[in-house]
Amino acid sequence: MASLAIDSLKLLLPSNDTLSARLLARHLQRLILNGSIEPGVQLPSQRELSEGLSISRPSLREAISTLEALGLVRVDTGKGAFVTTPEQRVPTWRFSSHCTPNDVYESRYGLEAYAASLAAMRIGNESLKRLKDRLDNMREAGKQLDLALISVNDTEFHDIIVEAANNPLISFMYRSLREELIECQHVFLIPEELDSNLREHQAIYDAIEQKNPAAAADQMRQHIAASAIRTGTDFKPHPL
Repeated sequence: MASLAIDSLKLLLPSNDTLSARLLARHLQRLILNGSIEPGVQLPSQRELSEGLSISRPSLREAISTLEALGLVRVDTGKGAFVTTPEQRVPTWRFSSHCTPNDVYESRYGLEAYAASLAAMRIGNESLKRLKDRLDNMREAGKQLDLALISVNDTEFHDIIVEAANNPLISFMYRSLREELIECQHVFLIPEELDSNLREHQAIYDAIEQKNPAAAADQMRQHIAASAIRTGTDFKPHPL
């Protein structure tokens, strides 16, 4: 089985980045998904990565754990971390006792699309402004590649839409899966996908601002389907 030398890996990484656990994991995710690091390849040892990339051991372990949680690497105790094949890439999921990520996206596909259509008819000016603020925050965070801030504002964007639907039962159902929703968002975006994610949210906002229920529902469904694809699930949307 082939192994990746630390010097070869350094050539693939941006030379001007100070690597945090999250940034290293994001770069490695990009390299694995675009094929620059091929399936089956063994990553350098933790000692080599730590010394070669000037990153602390705890941060390194966090980065590898993130990739393992995404299903992108397999860690064999005493042997090292190996890049998985696409067929092996099933993210670990802490809610596995009662649902899968695919279950979450299927639920959101129907529930949030209908909530968006109601919000388009019922949203007030204050809630619309809050929605716009979250969109602006996501845009600014994207410029800085601040994925944590993007995730927070992304979640709040969806929260506001459900709140604006003004239906207590929809709010109750949404809250019951909110932790799972946030867990899905822990699968962070690679840089090439930030613009797509922002465009999807902008399209949802535009439809709600224009008070177009059908367009709001359609844009929400498109966004949720695209999000599922980005996280690597086998979600297959069906017309409602």
